[in-house]
Amino acid sequence: MKKFISIFLQKIKNTILLKKEFIIFQCHNPRLYCDNTRFLYEFLIKKKFKFCYWNTNSKKILNYLESKNANCINKNQNIIKFLYVVFKTKAVVDTGTKYFDPYNLISSDEKITKITTYHGFGPKSVPYSKKNNKYKALEKRNHQAFDYINFTSKFVKKKFIQNFHLKNSNCVNFGFPRIDNLKNKKKK
Repeated sequence: MKKFISIFLQKIKNTILLKKEFIIFQCHNPRLYCDNTRFLYEFLIKKKFKFCYWNTNSKKILNYLESKNANCINKNQNIIKFLYVVFKTKAVVDTGTKYFDPYNLISSDEKITKITTYHGFGPKSVPYSKKNNKYKALEKRNHQAFDYINFTSKFVKKKFIQNFHLKNSNCVNFGFPRIDNLKNKKKK
């Protein structure tokens, strides 16, 4: 049934050509409002970027964002608005190794830019053993699905390029938005 809905929605999306102008943010769990994507989202909202949306499955987060007059979507709250925003999406920004992809509407559209800001680096930045071959292949596919991956240092960037066979052109080194917030306060 889910596959049928996915194919049906993709056909609709490809039939009604809408201008791509929205950017959808979420963190590694749609029930949370945290991490690098939150800080980047809030920065853009402060700068009056009106085409940014936060995706959430949490009513509490939805109410909080709506009280701040911030754009947000929740497929359980308003499926029409949710699909409208997804159909008009030009980029998704996530913190994990997978991106927001309802009904495969994002992954099936090569015109949508997929970005991860990550939330930290740990064991993934070192090579997997041969015992974990199945997981290494999955992680490699997940990483290669992004158009851009943000890193905090040249060292980590180099390790990920080696370990997951990433293109250098897909890897950027801008640091973490949540840390930039702290650094800017120290400068004042």
